[in-house]
Amino acid sequence: MNGALKIEKGVPIPEGSGRKGVLVSTFEAMKVGDSFLFPTKNRTQLALYAERAKVKIITRAADEENVRVWRVK
Repeated sequence: MNGALKIEKGVPIPEGSGRKGVLVSTFEAMKVGDSFLFPTKNRTQLALYAERAKVKIITRAADEENVRVWRVK
């Protein structure tokens, strides 16, 4: 392969699953002021999924392993 990627033509794109994912569904179900705990190690995912759900969030450290996530808008 000489370090190059093989280019393929005519491979069909599969349909998406249509599922929103756990975080997006959770954000959509929340009312302003609701909160949940989330692992600190996965914290970077929160902003992306909040944006997809069209909600505003704020996070604060809850303990060494978790952050608390509030829906604020």
